[in-house]
Amino acid sequence: MGVDGSPVLQRRRLGHELRRLRDAAEKKLDEVAEHLECSEAKISRIETGKVPVLARDVRDMLELYGIDGEKRDSLLGLAKDAKREGYWERFAEAAPRRFSTFFGLEAAAVEMLNYEPLIICGLLQTPGYARSMMLANINVDPDQVEKRVQLRMERQKRLTDPDNPLRLHAIIDEAALNRQVGGRQVMQEQFEHLVRMAELPNVTIQFIDVDEGAYPGMGAPFVLLGFADPGDPDVVHLEQNSTALFLEAPADAERYRLLFDRMRKAAMGPNDTAEIVRGMIDRRF
Repeated sequence: MGVDGSPVLQRRRLGHELRRLRDAAEKKLDEVAEHLECSEAKISRIETGKVPVLARDVRDMLELYGIDGEKRDSLLGLAKDAKREGYWERFAEAAPRRFSTFFGLEAAAVEMLNYEPLIICGLLQTPGYARSMMLANINVDPDQVEKRVQLRMERQKRLTDPDNPLRLHAIIDEAALNRQVGGRQVMQEQFEHLVRMAELPNVTIQFIDVDEGAYPGMGAPFVLLGFADPGDPDVVHLEQNSTALFLEAPADAERYRLLFDRMRKAAMGPNDTAEIVRGMIDRRF
């Protein structure tokens, strides 16, 4: 599936266009809900791309907005594409449904900026490290750990995709390196994996030294996803223990880009970071 083929991205595009058409037609949410004989909440979820939308609902909305011809056919085609299943659906029983939107957006993104203060970024974790983290998470069913590890490894394939490699820039607090997750063998494999991943042309890894002291954004992890089409706005993903928040307003994305840039300046350079990891391998293992 190409980056533009993600059903979540298609759903998001469709929702944004339906919202634009509603505004152009000067229709309020309650008018559209009455026309479709549904709740206003459903219309809002469709416009924000949070739920799949039925073709008949799209047809009814376009009829209300006075849209026909090629434009109508194009949007109905988009609605059909948005109903396809993504690879992550194969792991639906193991991963909470709230993650589906993130997985779909990640699959469509061309750029990821990821800051982690306490752990190694998910796309850079080895199976052993990921497994140890999941076993320690009270929200993860122990019987589903292996499935979730498989899902994480599947997600990581974007980094080595020969056609559409994801550009990953990860900033990790040094505290994550000093936390022994899963034991010595697991950490040695994780450090060696970081060195290998840092050699990829599309992967940049920087550590923030503990001696740096306080720095902008310290302690609050986030992911910013960027897309190839300028019409697809950046998304900021904030994850907590049992909830996830998406920020899609351009001002929010710009603020987090600025924050990441300040973190980048506070962090060690990529070459120094790689040398630090090699030194840790030599000293600890």
